[in-house]
Amino acid sequence: DVLEITDTANIHGTFSAADGLLTLSGADSVTNYQAALRSVKYRNASANPSLPARTVSFVANDGAGSNVATRDVSVVLNARPTLTDLADQTIPEDGTTGQLTFTVSDAETAASALGLTGSSDNPALVSDERIVFQGSGNTRTVTISPLANAFGSARITITVTDADGAA
Repeated sequence: DVLEITDTANIHGTFSAADGLLTLSGADSVTNYQAALRSVKYRNASANPSLPARTVSFVANDGAGSNVATRDVSVVLNARPTLTDLADQTIPEDGTTGQLTFTVSDAETAASALGLTGSSDNPALVSDERIVFQGSGNTRTVTISPLANAFGSARITITVTDADGAA
């Protein structure tokens, strides 16, 4: 279990996994401390996270004293979205794959809200901009078009991302 915070100019956060304590320190306004506390994120680093509630303590020290607040944190498992595999493709020079159909899904995010990105390990053959997605819902298509007069091989990676950023 990890609590994470992005440090600001005046507020520094340190998390101790041994006792579940996130300590914020530095002189700043109450408003900035409230904003910092609202930015705290919980991350379970386990490959098989357990779901019971956790109790964590927040300690803010502005140099004039410390207060401790204890809260239960509910753990909600965010499953990674999935997409079906696509077979390897051979494309003639100056050709295209045509539309290749695949499906996307996620346990927590509606299919229409899932994002897709494509990347090529050989941009001299296939630039990322030439990996074009279409469709909505669970059924999507991708068309891959190499650059004119280019030949060789490229590994195309398609990533599906849910509303929480899981990929």
